Amino acid sequence: MHAKRGLLALIRGNGRSHFVIKMSCGIAADFVQDHPDQLPEGLLLGIARSGSPMVVPEELPGYMADRVTIAEQLLVEKPGLLSVPLYHRDRAIGVMVLFGYAEGTPFTDQNLQFLVQLAHHAAITLEKAGIIHQLKRQSKSNKT
Repeated sequence: MHAKRGLLALIRGNGRSHFVIKMSCGIAADFVQDHPDQLPEGLLLGIARSGSPMVVPEELPGYMADRVTIAEQLLVEKPGLLSVPLYHRDRAIGVMVLFGYAEGTPFTDQNLQFLVQLAHHAAITLEKAGIIHQLKRQSKSNKT
């Protein structure tokens, strides 16, 4: 999809609004370090809370552009945006967001469908990782 920037944010603990960036590409490390426990209020958190896939093929519409905070201005690459929520057993667990497409190749509905499929695979992988982590913890506690 040739996005310029992207991130995977997961919900921290059982909270509905505490999204934390777990992986990113093209995003300044200081933005991630400045918000280690929670995404700040702004466009990113609004996208994460929306819980629905979205494709913005060109410039952000006014209502979205107005939500971009000063901290997010360096993060939000223009033009274009793709966003897909991550679900596990009908429960939101995070969001994948891509910003800024390569010249001449706007984001499309096909790109969104690809990202939806990728999100399904990511959710399964996260579930498996959680199960493995729980089994390791149980194994350690049984040895003591």
